[in-house]
Amino acid sequence: MGRRFLRSVLISDIVAFVVAIIGATFLVFGTPFVWNVSLFFGASIWPMITMLTVGGAVGLTMSAASWSATAPRPTYSRAVAFVGFSVVATAVGLVLARAYFSRPFLLIFGAIWLGL
Repeated sequence: MGRRFLRSVLISDIVAFVVAIIGATFLVFGTPFVWNVSLFFGASIWPMITMLTVGGAVGLTMSAASWSATAPRPTYSRAVAFVGFSVVATAVGLVLARAYFSRPFLLIFGAIWLGL
């Protein structure tokens, strides 16, 4: 029972992550398709999306490790920690890689993801 519940929470987190990327891409760049985004000076959006994905994985791992001793249920504090760890990991990755990033995209992405 517990594994099935945790699996459904993980799947819903991944679906919310994808929906947040699509929603932020549509609101900021005007297209829901990430591969259709055209940026200035030939910059690519893919490093930012990759950093978001890696940040999401780090956030999921860190939030799961933080609450491993508690009851296996989703809480609001775990969701905030999940998004917080993800944003920090993404920011560190973008600074170290010196990749293109969009503040409105990251803010809208975080708001949609946390809202879902």
